[in-house]
Amino acid sequence: MKKKDYRYHFAYIDPFAPENLSFSTLKALAQFKRMDMLIHFPIGSIHRNLDNWMGKTNTILDNFLGTDAWRERIKDARKNTKHNDYYVLTDVFKEQLKSIGYPEEGLKSGISNELPTVSVKNTRNVNLYVLILASRHKLAQKIWNSIIKIDSKGQGSLSF
Repeated sequence: MKKKDYRYHFAYIDPFAPENLSFSTLKALAQFKRMDMLIHFPIGSIHRNLDNWMGKTNTILDNFLGTDAWRERIKDARKNTKHNDYYVLTDVFKEQLKSIGYPEEGLKSGISNELPTVSVKNTRNVNLYVLILASRHKLAQKIWNSIIKIDSKGQGSLSF
């Protein structure tokens, strides 16, 4: 009789900057059948260097995101008067996570249909980094949604 594999894996991926993480690392971790990841997405560092990377190929951001598709999407978004690089980049990252086996349901917050993120900002309300959950199991998503739920008074709740 074959033994069932019940092991669960969870990785907190914490690169200081995009040059410290290659998407190929996430792809390798995704090979584990039961692997959920909480990923530090260094949006502040990316934002500071984005214009420099726009006109180049094989950049740190290409390696971090695992694609260069972000470039055209940023250009298209910037043609509109209300562009937001943050949403374009996290959408590209979400698509890349889906490409390595993370289902759409595991990339959405139960609070909204957006990517389940927690944005960490400085005192000037500038995004420093974003925490993104990539999960394959409903329980991980349920726990994460309970953690990121904030009531009208700014208080978190762990009930689920």
